[in-house]
Amino acid sequence: MTEFPDKVLSVPDRIEFANEPIRYDPVGRCIYCGEREPPLDEEHIVPYGLAKNSLILPRASCRRCGAITGKFEQDCLRGMMGPLRTRLQAPTRKKKDRKPSFPINRIRFETLAPGETATSLEPVQMESSDYPLMYVGLLLDKPGLLMGLPVGTPLMWNWFHTYKKDEVQPFLENPGDGVRIGSINPGSFARMLAKMAYSYAVAVRGMGSFRPLILDLIFGKTDGFRSWVGGDPVVPEANEDEIHSVRCRNWTAAGKEYVVVSIRLFGFLGTPIYHVVVGELWLAP
Repeated sequence: MTEFPDKVLSVPDRIEFANEPIRYDPVGRCIYCGEREPPLDEEHIVPYGLAKNSLILPRASCRRCGAITGKFEQDCLRGMMGPLRTRLQAPTRKKKDRKPSFPINRIRFETLAPGETATSLEPVQMESSDYPLMYVGLLLDKPGLLMGLPVGTPLMWNWFHTYKKDEVQPFLENPGDGVRIGSINPGSFARMLAKMAYSYAVAVRGMGSFRPLILDLIFGKTDGFRSWVGGDPVVPEANEDEIHSVRCRNWTAAGKEYVVVSIRLFGFLGTPIYHVVVGELWLAP
């Protein structure tokens, strides 16, 4: 469990979710299915709802694939990140649909015994501007491929959550009191990370510079995600100057050279770093 450092979150109104837009070279075909016929839409490498127009890959996604990626992105942005994004006034194209309030879902444990089921209490409705700063995500070890394991090898994943203590404390006045910090669909979250990582690798390396390994995950054609998506199990300190970060590099494992993209979302909140294996470098002839 991690608590937000107060000095980072004392002035959330100063948070800026967009840098000067970076537009990469147009691709001219869908980076997911290869379709070349127009219309081809620009791809927001980091979703608009997290970074506005910060990183744009032009003419890179057909409408069919855009509908697929948009569905799991919205599952994450409106579901697990909805209250946090609203509280921080993160970008949105539909301000009129932004919820004015969210419920604080309270729970109570009677004896605090291990494995005890919590009793749900009456929710407390709070205005979005006053909603406690809370974040839920995944805490992962390295992707299976980077550990030299065969694709499909079962690997563990754990929840990660963090919150601002003084904003949650009023709901924890009695022994056994608790609040539900949030929920997450691990599959949708992993697919969003995979989409971000793959589109960024294409932007900075070029289409065809590596053999993609992540497309089945993006399209939901595989049950698991841990072979390709992992992270650092030790969470680094919060970076007050960082909203999100994306980095692409080569990573050698089990005699293979992989293209790996590392992603950190809401780094100023002290969140985990994720590593996504997007592809394998082509062997030299």
